[in-house]
Amino acid sequence: MLTLPSSRPLLRRGIYISIPLFILFLFGLSHFVHQPQYAFPRDVSSQQKSPYYSKGGPRHYSWENRPFFPPLINADGNLTASDLCANFSTHLLDRIQVILKTGAGEPEKNKAHLATVTSCITNLIVVSDHDEIIGQHHFIDVLDDLPPEYASDNPDFATYHAQKQAHSQGESVGYSQEGWRLDRFKFLPMVEKAYEMRPHAEWYVFIEADVYYFWDTLFRILDQLDPSMMHYIGSPVPGAHGRSFAYGGAGFVLSTGVMKRLVGDSSDSRLSVKYMDWAKKDCCGDAVLGYAILDKTGVKVEGLYPTFAGDDLASLKNVPGTDNGTVGMGAN
Repeated sequence: MLTLPSSRPLLRRGIYISIPLFILFLFGLSHFVHQPQYAFPRDVSSQQKSPYYSKGGPRHYSWENRPFFPPLINADGNLTASDLCANFSTHLLDRIQVILKTGAGEPEKNKAHLATVTSCITNLIVVSDHDEIIGQHHFIDVLDDLPPEYASDNPDFATYHAQKQAHSQGESVGYSQEGWRLDRFKFLPMVEKAYEMRPHAEWYVFIEADVYYFWDTLFRILDQLDPSMMHYIGSPVPGAHGRSFAYGGAGFVLSTGVMKRLVGDSSDSRLSVKYMDWAKKDCCGDAVLGYAILDKTGVKVEGLYPTFAGDDLASLKNVPGTDNGTVGMGAN
């Protein structure tokens, strides 16, 4: 009788071969599964990631996404500040740090801003040229940390000491051209202070007392970008020697990628020390900051119009692809 060979050894051999192949298959499959480096929570994240600019298209952003703010429950027109803030996506502020730069000579603007534009920013950092408490906000005097050399041969900085004396005597300080010239010295220590207080933020959004954003538009833009990359975003204006910088009067944003290289390197001197001569000689602090970013990181400002624009709302240029030509702005 013819005896057929047993199939069990073949079966066992097949199992021994199949198991390693299956493991290799799973390992290979994992390389094809895209895990985004940066994404907001799935329930509010944009549905479609799009390029920063469409190739060959107009220089404006046109990606499709969803709003981060849910519809208002009570939309009968009798909304209170608490109603609006209850609808604000404050969980995004775990990753986004907003910094308001102002001065002691702008009390009315400060009160209005804190009651409207930044009223829902729960982690707001306020920097100024005078240390004070307004409402629940601590105004941090960032000029107080500057080295004494700033006052040397610098008549513009003398205003700071005159203001301190006026405050000590109970006198009020109003807006003045001297205060405007003093303002330029806040930019470098402002960036240092923001990183010192929130070193783990992913985005640093800088705003002034006469600037506002459409927050949902801004949050949607940042959702498209990787904060670990080098991003310096704002409204570009020409500066000295062919260099451009982000106009402070339109607000600007720095990614954590830029901030770590700009101020996170403990082996280098502070920005406000390293570029003190530039700050003393140049008229504008936003220009000095832009030059410092370019000098230390090699990063140039990225323009995103009209979200970052120095125009009044009525004078914004029409942008194709939007209902009324505007999708958001930071304007004075």
